Formats: sequence, C-alpha cells, structure tokens
Amino acid sequence: MSDLPGYLALRVGAGLIGLLPSSAARAMGRLIGRVWHATDPGRRRMAERHMRRVLGSGADVEAAGRAVMRSYGRYYAEALWVRGSRVEELKGQTRVEGLEHIIGAREEGRGMIYGLPHMGNWEVAAPVSVTEKVPVVAVAEKLPNTKITDWFTDMRADFGIEIVLATGGTEVMRSLEAALGANKAVALLSDRDLKGRGVEVEFFGETTTLPPGPATLSIRTGAPLFPVASYYDGDDGYFVVIRPAIPVPEEGTRAEKVQIMTQALATEMESLIRVAPHQWHLVQPNWPSDRLVGEGERNGRAREGICRDEPAAGRTGQPLRPFVAWWRAGSGPRAGPSSRRSRRQASGDRTGIARWGGWSGSRCQLLGAGQRFDGADLD
Repeated sequence: MSDLPGYLALRVGAGLIGLLPSSAARAMGRLIGRVWHATDPGRRRMAERHMRRVLGSGADVEAAGRAVMRSYGRYYAEALWVRGSRVEELKGQTRVEGLEHIIGAREEGRGMIYGLPHMGNWEVAAPVSVTEKVPVVAVAEKLPNTKITDWFTDMRADFGIEIVLATGGTEVMRSLEAALGANKAVALLSDRDLKGRGVEVEFFGETTTLPPGPATLSIRTGAPLFPVASYYDGDDGYFVVIRPAIPVPEEGTRAEKVQIMTQALATEMESLIRVAPHQWHLVQPNWPSDRLVGEGERNGRAREGICRDEPAAGRTGQPLRPFVAWWRAGSGPRAGPSSRRSRRQASGDRTGIARWGGWSGSRCQLLGAGQRFDGADLD
C-alpha cells in the first residue's frame, strides 16, 4: 500500500507531460534544467568542473554548465513524454553513423556490447539496434517501490530494451552472457565508476577509474565492444554514432587486457564527448580531484564529492531514483545517512578517493528514470 502514492504521483506527472506536443515537452525540460542549474550549486559546480576538463581552462564554463543542465532537463522530460506509440516517431527523427558495425556483428552471431557515455538521450540507441533485429538487454536496479520498477521496466520494453534486474554480480553476469550467446546486444553506460572497483585509466588528461564490465564481457564471450553515443540533433532530432569495436589484446593476463580495453574505451568516449560537450550529462564527481561541492540540505541536496584533505570515505546515502525523489523527499532528492556498511568500507578503502554516493543521477541513466544501466557489478 505504501508504494501506491509514489507510483500514482509519478504516473500523473508522466501523464501530464505526455499530453504535451513533443516540442513543448522538450521546452519544458530545458526550462526545468535552467531552474535546476540555478538551485543546485553542487551539480552546477560539478558540471562546470567537467566542462573545464573537456573545453579547457579558457572556456566559459559557467555558460557550458548551464547548457549541460538544460540538456539534462530535456532528457528527463523526454523520458516521461515518450510512449510505445511514439518510438516510431523518434526513429524517424534519428540519423545513424556506423550502422555497418552492428550489421556485421549480427552476422558473426556472438552478440555485441555497447559502451556509452551519458550523452544526449541514450535510450534512442536501442530502437536503432532493434530495427536491425538486434534486441537490447540492460541491467536495471530494483527499486524499493516495486510498482515503479515494474512500470519503468514496461516502458523500456516499448523501446525494445529487455531488463535484467540487478540481484547480484554473478547472476547479472550470467544473464548478460546468455543474452550475448543469443546474439543480443548488451548496453552499458561506461563513463562513471559507481562501485569504486573499476580499473585505472586516463580520462580527459586525469587519472580516474572506470567500470570493468564492458571489457570483461567482451573478453569472456568474444562479443565485440562498440563505443556508442546518442546525440541531440537540433531541437527534435537525434544522431547515433557507432564506432568500430575495441580490439581485444592478444597477450597479457585478463586483468591486463581489461585495463587496456577500458583505456581504449575511455579514449573513444573522450572523442565522442568532444563532439557535443554540452550534451554530456555527468554532474557528479568522477575524478579523485573533484572537491566536495555542496552541503547536504535538510530537504535533500546530496552531500557528494571527492575530499583531498580528508581520509578516504565510503559511499553514503542511496542512488538517485530520478522522479522517485519527488514523492520520497517531497521537494527534492534526499541523501540518506551513512550506513554501518559504508563506514566499514571507509575504513578499508585504500584508494584515497572519497566517494559520496548521495542521490547520484548517472546510476540510473540509459534506462531513464529509476533504471540502472552500467557495468559496475560486472567484474
């Protein structure tokens, strides 16, 4: 019974946005993004830090950060606006580059892996794959509100995305390996290491860690790993780019091969992000040098960041469930208190990187609000 109010509130909000013409829904999303930028100093500062990495120190990072949040607002509006009946409309507005890579991998019959950054509306990449008779499989987090979990799962099915609920790393890996064995595509957001168990890479000139899942799956199954990005193309279009597969090294241990492939994927993602930096929706700490960007507020700004001067800390709080926060916190995302497990992780963390989870948007990305789509558990 406790699941019902939140579920109904979300359905009402999605229903109201769904009544709007697509242009009005996108405009509303951009407006919400501007408000978000103005009222969330933590996200704003982190967006500006990341834009400085991409654009250089001489860039107008304040304007760039504002553009990032407007684009992010558009994504969320589209996530609630889209319906199964509108997928064909989206496909008609989508240009594709590199489709031959999908077709070639389909003919080889070993499945394929899409490694994506948080660019534009990444869900649009799924119908492109399905059109070529390659179903897409994604990992989704099972939310405490099962009604919302079921609803979002059904919504992703409209895109042709098959959901595997994250019940444990080993089970997820087996499910994804089975999907690749059935010649399906596994899509994983790859530009942020949520678990802090990733491999060390250079990303935009600075050392960080990225998830090992995409490379691990490719090595274990022989499925090609394609860097993929989905951009906004004007006010109402999309542009999906599929890059050639990351080669699997012929020599070295599995760990060494995973590191080499993850670094290669990071380099490819840098190039993809530079095409449209303002569409890179990463507004959380992603490098060891990222500072603590804001105090947690009573009604919900997550305290998150990377602390240079403090002892390494474990993750605190809970992952973002976009829109679910509306009903759970009333007026914004809520960062929960540190758990005993987090404190134990803090004491045993040897990386020197403080990780503050809070309500972290990128954990839920490719599948839209409430869905998780990354490779953090696949190591």
